[in-house]
Amino acid sequence: MTTACKYAETVINNRPEVRKTTNKVLELADEGLISYRDLAVMALKWMSENDVQSMCQANEIFFEEDEDDEDDIYEEDIDRIRRTTLRLF
Repeated sequence: MTTACKYAETVINNRPEVRKTTNKVLELADEGLISYRDLAVMALKWMSENDVQSMCQANEIFFEEDEDDEDDIYEEDIDRIRRTTLRLF
């Protein structure tokens, strides 16, 4: 468990009045009324991409970036800039 996760768990356990809804949802998962996977999917879909990236960084979940994908994005950007520039002249 990461430091960020331990901290969040401490806050939830020590101050349950602060996270009433969070605690209720976690209890539903604990009781099997909702799966943890469904809960995770709902939360991830609700969050922005930046929020998900921040959460992953805070919890030390890192993804190796595919350098080929970065090159493709770079080339697409260059092509877009060239097309835009040609339209200007």
